[in-house]
Amino acid sequence: MTDKLLCGSDQVDLIFDQMFGCASDVYLLVDSASDRVLCASPSATQVLGLEIAQIKARQFQSFFPEDAQSSVASMLVTAIRRGCSGRRVVECLNTESHQRLKVGMTAVRIKEGKQYCLLLCLNNEDATLQERDILALEKERFQLMCQAVSSGIIATDTRGQIQYINPVAERLLSVLADQVSEHAIDEVMHLSAEPGGAKIDSPVMACLSQRKEINCGTVILLNREGKEYAIQQTASPMLDSQGSLRGVVLLFSDVTEWNAIANKIAYQATHDSLTGLVNREEFEQRLQVAITGARERGYEHA
Repeated sequence: MTDKLLCGSDQVDLIFDQMFGCASDVYLLVDSASDRVLCASPSATQVLGLEIAQIKARQFQSFFPEDAQSSVASMLVTAIRRGCSGRRVVECLNTESHQRLKVGMTAVRIKEGKQYCLLLCLNNEDATLQERDILALEKERFQLMCQAVSSGIIATDTRGQIQYINPVAERLLSVLADQVSEHAIDEVMHLSAEPGGAKIDSPVMACLSQRKEINCGTVILLNREGKEYAIQQTASPMLDSQGSLRGVVLLFSDVTEWNAIANKIAYQATHDSLTGLVNREEFEQRLQVAITGARERGYEHA
């Protein structure tokens, strides 16, 4: 199942391309068990001297000379054990020119079900200072990907039907990918503006019609087990290299705990800690609102 989601789905390739398609750094998604490249950003073709399909047909360590492979292997082991590795400068091989290029490499562990993968970033150490400034900005894409794996991700086609769902989304929705594949997003996600409220639409269809990113405030997600989560969500159009709309990526995060903390702080700011009654400042504010409302309606308070 996981292998199918990671390397058998065009939607996953599109998500990867959407995040890293314009980056000059090389981004690779590698299966830690087989060392096989699952996804590669377009910039990999220039650095490694192969087409994307050729890159994905090879093992990751084959792109490094023999005298560098032990260092690379050590770095990957560190990332698997600790979650990420420090940045290390190594030499890789350009298959087309047979040149050795110095690259800075960073690895981050990603867990998909029982399978561990590594997201790797390689940047050219010979870049000019101006290029380095650009690369520094592009590192934010790397951080975005790392943050995304702790959030729910759902990819739909142009009809709003689910093509991909990551493990975090499965957990929050209390579903399995097989159960919801090809189902309409609004059949799977029950959203409301408040706990126990009427159902509202997900932002996916609005994103498809408007072809722009839709950012939503906090809404309530009711899953199949009847559990409610406060979530924040963003729907982004998924475009191919020709600019044609291919679907939508929905990213949503569980903010239930933070919501509860914010509500508690707001309550404590307006209520007495001993009696639980509203404090004087809050009482006066409510009284003023009541008086103002009464005057506007032509009433008077005794």
